[in-house]
Amino acid sequence: MTVDLEDDRRLYHMGRLHEKLGDPDSARECWERCVALGHFTGYEKAYWNREWTRRHYQALSLHKLGRDSEAEAYFDAMELLARMPGLPVAARDEIMGLVERGRFAPDDQKDPAGFAPIEVQTAAEA
Repeated sequence: MTVDLEDDRRLYHMGRLHEKLGDPDSARECWERCVALGHFTGYEKAYWNREWTRRHYQALSLHKLGRDSEAEAYFDAMELLARMPGLPVAARDEIMGLVERGRFAPDDQKDPAGFAPIEVQTAAEA
């Protein structure tokens, strides 16, 4: 299976949509699929940040699945990376931004791509 660069983000947000629509089983399925996506785990130049952004969405999905200790392990690893000497300041800031959003931001502000409010209306409300 070819993994699109946006699969993690898409699956996390699809899970949020299903959650808002009151369909917890479909939400759980999306988050489990996000967590199951394989990623490169060898050395990567941290300032690329693509793999760390993917791990961010996996950590968010783990939180949604109630697997908080696993999600925190991802955030801890990201925080340790951000403290590495020699890492460019911009990369440190970006990685720490992911960690802080993942840990402390409201659900609709966890996406590093920006504010992503989700509003669901029934046909009668629209």
